[in-house]
Amino acid sequence: MKILKALGLRRTAPEPAPAITPRASPSTKDWATAQKYEFEHACSFMQEPFFRDLFEKYLRGELQSSTGYLNELLLSEFFDNDPAQFRSFIGSIQGKACLDIGPCVFSPLPTWDGIGKTYAIEPLGTMIDEWQRQNFGSSAFDRVKLISIGADVFAPELAGKVDGVIYCRNMLDHTPNWPFVLAHIAAYAAPGCALLLWTDIDHRGTADEGHFDICEEPAPLKRLIEQLGFVVKRDFSAEKRPERNWGCVAMKRRE
Repeated sequence: MKILKALGLRRTAPEPAPAITPRASPSTKDWATAQKYEFEHACSFMQEPFFRDLFEKYLRGELQSSTGYLNELLLSEFFDNDPAQFRSFIGSIQGKACLDIGPCVFSPLPTWDGIGKTYAIEPLGTMIDEWQRQNFGSSAFDRVKLISIGADVFAPELAGKVDGVIYCRNMLDHTPNWPFVLAHIAAYAAPGCALLLWTDIDHRGTADEGHFDICEEPAPLKRLIEQLGFVVKRDFSAEKRPERNWGCVAMKRRE
């Protein structure tokens, strides 16, 4: 379910929210351990019929519509359940450079019609790309410029170059170095660039080896986003989720 949440996807019959069960912290909780956790879960997920069907539809272009692929979670988190807002958003980034940070196994950006060059920063990107080619004969990263590094590592070639959107969904709490990720997002975003950000911020005692707590309430994270030069246009929290979470649609200030 973690991979599904990262993609903004949901099976036909949603699973009930799990009970909150405190867990003891693992003896080793570091970047290498978190990445091993992510790759193992990603490989397991990619073998499920659900993902195989999704991947085939992606290759055939069936995830696209007149404006691009959208699902109910992305619509509620970023566009206030209003498809017209999504269509307007797609229109505003036509021909512009876009970046997905932490897509793991699949990014919706290449399905969004009319956008410009698309980049993806994913530390497991090379491994996922190879796995998909070996098992599916193709890769979901074929349609993006893949930069296979941790998002806490600066990619100088993107500095000030992303003028469309930076999409970062369910990634921030997967690294202990999340403040650097936010700093780099601010550096990549050109004035007027949109930011679609969503993350769990407090796992309420359930964080495992692949997840890290950020803050207890949304306010500090929102304030940090604004201090990094963004104007928050709309924010959102999924109140029914067991983890405390927060997301926003923001725009880099025009100078």
